[in-house]
Amino acid sequence: MYQSMKRQSLLAAMPRMILALVLAAVLLAVSAGGVLTMLGGAKDLNALGANVKEGDYVSFDMSRLMSAYASLSNSGGETLEVYYIVRLDNDIYLSMRADGKSEEKFERATDQSYDYYRNDSGIMNQMGTISGQVTALDDESYQSMSDWITQSKLSGFDGDEPTGTILALEVQHGKVGLMGVAGNWIVFVLGLLSLVWFVLELVFARSGRCHEQVTNTLGSDAAAAQEWEHAEALGNARIGQSHVWYSQRGKSYVFSVDEIVWVYKQFDSKVLGRYKWPVSIFTSKRDYHELCVAEDTQREQLIGLLRAHGGHFVYGYSQDNYDQYINDFKSFCARAAADDPDADAPLIKLPD
Repeated sequence: MYQSMKRQSLLAAMPRMILALVLAAVLLAVSAGGVLTMLGGAKDLNALGANVKEGDYVSFDMSRLMSAYASLSNSGGETLEVYYIVRLDNDIYLSMRADGKSEEKFERATDQSYDYYRNDSGIMNQMGTISGQVTALDDESYQSMSDWITQSKLSGFDGDEPTGTILALEVQHGKVGLMGVAGNWIVFVLGLLSLVWFVLELVFARSGRCHEQVTNTLGSDAAAAQEWEHAEALGNARIGQSHVWYSQRGKSYVFSVDEIVWVYKQFDSKVLGRYKWPVSIFTSKRDYHELCVAEDTQREQLIGLLRAHGGHFVYGYSQDNYDQYINDFKSFCARAAADDPDADAPLIKLPD
């Protein structure tokens, strides 16, 4: 009996386990590369110089930002992205793309660079490290950056023959992998949590906790185990001569037929699940159980089996039944135990 319940719990948990595995695989695949890159640390962009390549995760001081050479705005005039020129030692230039929200912060750095390089005034102060991943620069942006550098006669391009180098690369500020730094960590953690979810579902389904209530109620009762083997399966329940077993959310439960005091069919069906048509059952212990079947017509069969196995209970939902159950439970139980239960409750005659 208990081994069968474990198998049922494992089957019930399978959709959740598959979902957890799929989520873990997708989330980790999206974020693992970025996280591993960040754990490896950012490389010094200036030290790499012309050896920087696409895919490198780099960092540099904001003081190396020369000027914005292009921007992207929406129809409302809001700046979405700004493209900056980054100058490295030995007159090596490349692009940096940043979110428009950072424009004000980077403007202070470009103002300092302008005063230092163009007006020969001011002091070049360190302004804080920024980082991002290097990607290829599209041809149009490369041409715009090159035109700006040559027309502005920046160092290395201020003579008859250029001596500087313009790289067709850009640093995507705050990005690594497919998303930003924070986004990578959030998605990575969600992926790990999905993996933990899968493990917990598996451990729980294979443990005895899935039928803990049954164990506490029946223990190792051999007669109950034999009854379970011959019980009639209907929906999520198995109805025996004196007990009813059912599974719900990966757990197994049991109660005695003679404990039932109130039964009614719920008005609405469930949206999801194989067994969508519920029957509410209340016991003399004031416990609540919900048995579900695949078809509405099977609910009559379920209730009839409970009657046929000796169940005596109030049948049907009404405000009067509810009020009596809540306010006068003793009388309600006495009514349920009467020799002539409500005549309109379904009854199935069992074979001799």
